[in-house]
Amino acid sequence: MSAFDVSRSAGVQAYIFLSVVAVSAFHIFHLQKLNRYVHRAGHVRHLRPGPGYDLAPIVFALVAIAVLTALHTLNCILWGVIMYAPGAFPNLSDAIFFAFENYTALGLTQVDIAWPLRYFAPAICFTGVICFAWTGAILAAMFVSLYGADGNAER
Repeated sequence: MSAFDVSRSAGVQAYIFLSVVAVSAFHIFHLQKLNRYVHRAGHVRHLRPGPGYDLAPIVFALVAIAVLTALHTLNCILWGVIMYAPGAFPNLSDAIFFAFENYTALGLTQVDIAWPLRYFAPAICFTGVICFAWTGAILAAMFVSLYGADGNAER
């Protein structure tokens, strides 16, 4: 039984809207922290490839992608907790699965849930699209810092 009152879908929609704001804020806060860390610590400047083949830019790219993948995973776990806390799902693992399923699937889901709770699917999808766009922008900024705007490493 859901803790949400199905007759009060406006309250559910407000909860979902606030959840979108919270998850998006969580994501952008951590992206901003990562971006500041990379630029303040000077890691990008020190990773400029030198003459010949240099593994430093590849390692940088792999670490950045791993950190960003972990951030997206945390977003899905956060969505799972947000849905599980008020009783939208009987257990946390189902809620997290639902979040992962909808994060990039345009709100298409194979899980049936109560009517007003259906709005979780497009809300999670919307958050996923926004967060992936921010992630792409941050990665592009990091690689521009690494290689320069023309795509060639500065020596």
